Amino acid sequence: MLTVELPAGSVGCWHDRAVFHFLTDPADQDRYLAQVRRIVRPGGVVLIATFAADGPTRCSGLPVARYSPAELQAVFGPGFELLDTRREMHTTPTGATQAFTYALFRWSGRGGAVHRMVVIWVGEVGGGLFTAAITESSPRQSVARIR
Repeated sequence: MLTVELPAGSVGCWHDRAVFHFLTDPADQDRYLAQVRRIVRPGGVVLIATFAADGPTRCSGLPVARYSPAELQAVFGPGFELLDTRREMHTTPTGATQAFTYALFRWSGRGGAVHRMVVIWVGEVGGGLFTAAITESSPRQSVARIR
C-alpha cells in the first residue's frame, strides 16, 4: 500500500483490516497516511482495524503497533472525522484471543501536512471523552472532543 499507484480520489471506501498495525516505522506510517489522503475522495470513509492498546505486541513473528481509538484519531489527524469506534475480541485459529480497535473516519479532503502526534492525556470531562495532544512541529497543546 505504500507504493501502489491508484488514481487520486478514486475510492469512496478504504477498508484496512490488520495492515496498519504492521507499520511500526513512523516514516512508513506517514507514507501510508499520504496514500489514504491522496486515494480516498473527499467525503469518503476510512475503516481501520488495528490491534488495540492492550492487544498483542507481535503477530506472525513480527512486531506490531497497538492503538486506542484516541491514538488512531491522533495519528490520522486533521481532516479525518472520527465517526465510530468498536472493540473486538478476535479468536485466532489456534484459540488465542486478540483485542482489536476498529475506527471509522470520514475524510474531508482537507488535512494539510501530516504531523506526528503525541497524545499526552485522554479522559472524561463533563460526560465527554477528550484528548489533549501536542505535535512534534508545534509545542502548542490542542484539545479535541472524541465523543
